[in-house]
Amino acid sequence: MFHVRTAQIDDVDQWLRISREVEPLFGPMPDIRQHVERGIARGTALVATEADALLGACLLSRDDAPHAIHWLAVARVHRRRGVGSLLIDAVRARWSAGDISVVTFATDTPEGEAARRLCESHGFRSAGPAPAAEDGSARCRYVLGADPLRGNAPTR
Repeated sequence: MFHVRTAQIDDVDQWLRISREVEPLFGPMPDIRQHVERGIARGTALVATEADALLGACLLSRDDAPHAIHWLAVARVHRRRGVGSLLIDAVRARWSAGDISVVTFATDTPEGEAARRLCESHGFRSAGPAPAAEDGSARCRYVLGADPLRGNAPTR
């Protein structure tokens, strides 16, 4: 059984292994260690674990900033087991009020279909294009609106 918890400094090496797996799709992440360590220090880094294995992870904005998922990935061998959904559910529980945004791969990136499907299955809706990634690939912004009057309420 896996669960989500706040990341600890002992998680960094396993986190970096996952980041190396996704780098061909995400693009270069030269400062990922610093981002992870900063997220751990401020309590905005979450990990999905099973026993001592880190299955997936995400970096979030500060709680006092606009709510955003800045980075989310699941280890290749643990995909399609509900790990990404578990992370998203933990984020939704953390931020039960207000919008949550995430920038992910545009529809012209076939390898990003699973990420878009994950977002959409949790009620995120496309909010249009986002700035391109460093490698020039297109990105789009998804938003989960907590306000049901805006017609963008979570559907799960």
